[in-house]
Amino acid sequence: MRPLQIHIKRKTRVPTKNQIIHQYRSDWKVVAKLSYPETSRLFNCFNIGGAIKTDAQFAKFLYDHLGKGEYLCLAWCKGREGFYNFWKVHLDGFGFTRLPKNITQEDKDRQKTIRDYKELKNKLKTESDIIERDSLQKEIAELSEEVDFDREIKDMESSKSGPSPFLKQSIPVYKVHAYESYGGKTEEVEESDLW
Repeated sequence: MRPLQIHIKRKTRVPTKNQIIHQYRSDWKVVAKLSYPETSRLFNCFNIGGAIKTDAQFAKFLYDHLGKGEYLCLAWCKGREGFYNFWKVHLDGFGFTRLPKNITQEDKDRQKTIRDYKELKNKLKTESDIIERDSLQKEIAELSEEVDFDREIKDMESSKSGPSPFLKQSIPVYKVHAYESYGGKTEEVEESDLW
């Protein structure tokens, strides 16, 4: 497994300068940096003696050292170009929630292209006119090239995201989960923590 470096950022609310409408904005401040040797000592995937095996244990580690809040972890891996989104999480006193990736305009366009492709395929099944069928097949051929190209781009992007090779993820991914201690035991939640 390749060495990993992680920068941990916390979402903070800061005042906006010279604005009338929006008085505050969100900003991501770097609160911690885990270097290559530190991550190799922490994560079990690098070292048999590493204490952290799952994302619940890593969440507990962040909660113990940094407290409540919303965190973004960016990772660098030796042998890979650039950095990628390792983990985005919201930590509370009763558990953690992994936050989904924000959908960009490019992602929306890809989803629309795939929807159009499926609609044309369904139309083709019901169409009886030969001329209309030919025009639908031409449109489907053009969209299939775009869909295949989009799939290749998506595959390239998906290979560089998430903590999956380094940490075992809690299922279902985007729901609230309890913390686990570094030894692997699930921590008990008291009623007072929930209210």
